[in-house]
Amino acid sequence: MAEQRPENNEAPAPKDKKRFPVKIVGIVAGVAVLQGAVFFFVFKSAGTHPEPAKAEPTHALEPAPEKPAVGVAEVQLLHAFKVPNDKSGRMCIYDIDLSVVVAGDQKDKMKKIAEARAGEIADCVARIVRAATDTILREDDLRVLRNQLTEALNEIVQSKDLIQRVLIPRFVPIPS
Repeated sequence: MAEQRPENNEAPAPKDKKRFPVKIVGIVAGVAVLQGAVFFFVFKSAGTHPEPAKAEPTHALEPAPEKPAVGVAEVQLLHAFKVPNDKSGRMCIYDIDLSVVVAGDQKDKMKKIAEARAGEIADCVARIVRAATDTILREDDLRVLRNQLTEALNEIVQSKDLIQRVLIPRFVPIPS
């Protein structure tokens, strides 16, 4: 007996590729949406709204004045003082006016010190400006330079309370 073979010339049907069932994808998406909605409502109901700002007469960023403006005096220490500086890579001469603010009753004392120690003050200021970097000399408010000058002048006058502020009314760079 001869075996009978089916004469099926067709290729066997390819196996169906495994796909996620649409139901499972739908269930996962539904759970994610439901979970998001629950979180939204829980946080919305539990959260608080920002409190309105309360205005205050003084700002936290502004420092309180150390001493009242009444009873202060300015004493000019240097006028049209020229100092060279080449820290930026090119020579530049800075034309400087320098004044200090002192208490009104200390004005005469500061004038006497300024006259008696004019050379020392000029040398100290010149040394600080010559050593200053280009970044320090290009600041809008010259804060670092003012702080350095305040410290140096306090050492010269030998008092931390005499000089209230250092003023630089003119600071002109002259390229050379």
